Amino acid sequence: MTNTGSVAGKSVVQVYAQTPYGDYEKQNSVEKSTIQLVGFEKTDMLQPGESQTVTVPVERYFLASYDSKGAQGYILSSGTYYLSVGDNAHDALNNVLAAKGYTAADGNAAKTYSWTQTDLDTESYRFSRVDSSIEVTNQFDHADLNTFGIEMTYLSRSDWAGTFPVEQMHLEMNEALLEELSLDWYEQPEDAPAVSDFTQGADNGLTFSDMRLVEWDDEETWNKFIDQLTIDEMASMLMDSRGTAAIESIAMPAAPRTDDNSGFGPLLSEGANGIKWVTEALTARTWNKALFESRGRVMGIEATFCGLTEIWYGGGNIHRTPVGGRNWQYYSEDGNFGYIIGTYEAIGMQSQGVIYCPKHFVLNDQETFREGISTFANEQSIREIYMRSFEGAICDGGALGIMTSFNRLGCRFASANYNLVHNVLKGEWGFKGHATTDGYTQSGFKMHFEEEATAGIDYTCASNSDYGDAVKSY
Repeated sequence: MTNTGSVAGKSVVQVYAQTPYGDYEKQNSVEKSTIQLVGFEKTDMLQPGESQTVTVPVERYFLASYDSKGAQGYILSSGTYYLSVGDNAHDALNNVLAAKGYTAADGNAAKTYSWTQTDLDTESYRFSRVDSSIEVTNQFDHADLNTFGIEMTYLSRSDWAGTFPVEQMHLEMNEALLEELSLDWYEQPEDAPAVSDFTQGADNGLTFSDMRLVEWDDEETWNKFIDQLTIDEMASMLMDSRGTAAIESIAMPAAPRTDDNSGFGPLLSEGANGIKWVTEALTARTWNKALFESRGRVMGIEATFCGLTEIWYGGGNIHRTPVGGRNWQYYSEDGNFGYIIGTYEAIGMQSQGVIYCPKHFVLNDQETFREGISTFANEQSIREIYMRSFEGAICDGGALGIMTSFNRLGCRFASANYNLVHNVLKGEWGFKGHATTDGYTQSGFKMHFEEEATAGIDYTCASNSDYGDAVKSY
C-alpha cells in the first residue's frame, strides 16, 4: 500500500471472497452472495510517497456455507475460490471478473488469488470449532415457515425473476404454529431430586476469590464451593436489579452491572455522568481493529472506575433497515464484519476484568413492538448473517456474557429457546459465561423461569427482585 496523495493519511486493505455456486448449491438452496468481505487491516499513518506492506488474515471458516438440506451442516463447495483486494465490494468483484476473463470496468486481475477445491467438503466444520465432540447440524427448522406447512419462497440467486417478492405475504395461524407458541414445554422428570437432596450451607472453607483460578472442568472443587450456598443465596443471583447483591457466607462482593447506551449513565460512586461515546456504527466504520480493541479496553477501565463488573454492550444485531431502532448500538449490516469487531471489543474489555455482554441474541430486527414478535428465517441466514456477529465475540473474543432478545425465532421465545441457548451458544460455541434475558417487566410470556433455566438462562436482566438493589449494597 502506497500513499500516492499529497498529505499524510491511512487507508484500509479490504479482502473479499467469491466462493463457488454450482449445481449442488442450487439443488440444495445454498445461497451465496457474489462477493463477501472476509478480512481487512488498516495501515499506519503514511506520509506522501510512503509505502507499507499489510498482511490481512482470512478466517477459512468465512468461506464455508451452511447447507440445511443436503449435508445439514457447514460445507466448503467444490469449484474455484477467488480472493480479491478491493476498495469496496464492487471494486473487488470487478477484479474477480477481470481474473475470469470478463471485460469489467476498472477490474485488475493482478489483485486476485484463486485456487480450486476438487471435492465437496462436508467434514471440515462438521463438528464444533471449540468442542470436537459436538456435531454442528440443523437447530432452527422451527424458524422456517415451510416447516409448518406454509409455503414460504426465499429469494434465490438461481432464479431472481421467479423468487423475487412482488406482493406482501399474509400469514394465517394454523394448529402447528399455535402449538409452537406455547411456552409451557418444561415437564419435571418423575425422578427429579427434591431440594432437600442437595447439600446446602456446608462449611468447606472456600471463598469466592479462592475460585478465580480453578479450572472450569474441576467438578469436585466447584461442587464443594456450591455446596456452601443455600437455596436463598443461589436464588438471589437469578433476579438482576442492575446487578446482584453480596453473599457474605462465601465473601462474594456485589456485582453491579449496567447498559452502555453509548455511555454508562450515572457513575455509581459519584452520581455524575460518565464518558459519552460515539455510536457503535461510527466506531465500526473506522475499519480499525486497534480502535475496536481500544474502545473495549477504555470502556473496561471506565467500568472498573465506576465499580461495574459487566456491561450489556456490544451490538450483534444486523442493520436490516436504515431506520432500525438500535442501529446506533449495533456493529454493522455485515455478519463477517460484525464478527471481527465483536472479537476485538470483547478482548479489549475483558482484559480489564469486565464482562463483555453483547446483545440481543438473536434476530432483534426492530425496536417498535419487538416484545414477542415472531421472526421467521431459514437456517443458513440465521447462522451466516444474524448469529455471525455474536459468534466472533464469543468464540474468538472470549466474551463471558450474552443478552437474549425479546422476539421469537419462529414461534419460540429466544430466552426459552433450548436450541439457541443450550445447543448452539453453550454447546457448539462452548460459551462458559452467563446468559441473561433482555430487560424484563413482571408480565406475560417472559416469566417462564423453568423453560428459561432449562434452556440455559442464568439471570433475568433488570428484573424487579425481592433481594434488594445490588447497586445500593455495593
